[in-house]
Amino acid sequence: MKKNYFFIFLFLLAQLVYAQTDTIFSDEFNYSSNWIMQDLSTSGNQNWVIGTNVPTGFFSTAMGPISSTTASIGFAMYDSDGLNTNSVTPQTAILTYNLPVDCSNYQGVNINFESYHRKYHDSVFVEVSNDSITWERYEVHANLGVTYASTNPEYISVNISSTAGNQAVVYFRFRYRCRFRFRVRVRFRFRFRFRF
Repeated sequence: MKKNYFFIFLFLLAQLVYAQTDTIFSDEFNYSSNWIMQDLSTSGNQNWVIGTNVPTGFFSTAMGPISSTTASIGFAMYDSDGLNTNSVTPQTAILTYNLPVDCSNYQGVNINFESYHRKYHDSVFVEVSNDSITWERYEVHANLGVTYASTNPEYISVNISSTAGNQAVVYFRFRYRCRFRFRVRVRFRFRFRFRF
């Protein structure tokens, strides 16, 4: 008998930083209008949400909310579990900050955030671009095994200098991708403070 699993992917306090000390840019997900949410699999029926609601899926409810630094303000979440789709529908959804960030004065750039995620057959990425067309992909939570969860929260720091360093135009986004599910539901919550 196969077991159903869920994942939760929560980001909070995402920051773009120079030399991991200076904040270049930050966002706390307190204004959803700063973000573009795209469901690439089902024409908008399975999308990111920004707010403070906790997971509602059958499997994800027990995980509870993210215990991040600014959880009371808001976060972004992709709730595959709560979306309750059939077992063969893949999921791909993108959450993009809607304006470029100027990193032209910074050679070394990291994006830092707090996250909470339980993995199934999924992948989560930070993607960075200088033209909003071609994207460099940086995987996060790659070290988690199937059904394992991150700490709540887990502090993530991704070095994006190869794409963002000394660049006047830097776009960034988060991508959730699940190949398939066996009646699995996923939730993601994100709060970001970005430092470039």
